[in-house]
Amino acid sequence: MLYAWPVLLRDASGDLQTARERLADRLAEYEATRGVHAILIFDGNRKQPLGPQSASAVETRFSSQGLSADHLIERLIVEVREATDEYLSITVATSDRLIHALAMREHVAVTGSRDFVRELENLRAETNRYSTQTPFRVTFTEVARPAARKPPKPH
Repeated sequence: MLYAWPVLLRDASGDLQTARERLADRLAEYEATRGVHAILIFDGNRKQPLGPQSASAVETRFSSQGLSADHLIERLIVEVREATDEYLSITVATSDRLIHALAMREHVAVTGSRDFVRELENLRAETNRYSTQTPFRVTFTEVARPAARKPPKPH
């Protein structure tokens, strides 16, 4: 996904960890607004804490040593399908042809990485457009902090 979205890497000055965190943030927005559970899968072991800075954390997994993220995605698709008796709507965002073929065999929807990136960008544009139309904003801290009470005026 990161390589289908070169802006993330460029904006992170080529730092892979920063780009991963920004992708996690964007996926958290997607998860929160679309009401879905997202799993973000990366190659390799986690060397530093990774977590989105937004209110909704995205489940993040790393492939174990010697296995690629593609292997983990394939295993997860099969495990979820075997564990559920009912039809569970699953979508995989990937451009890998082998994962695409496996997903189709397991009756899992597949969207290409670039198409999913466009969907995330459109979501951000939609959110930004909505936020500029909102006449006021209330932050969490403003809601959580009790307003200072003024003494009643004498009659």
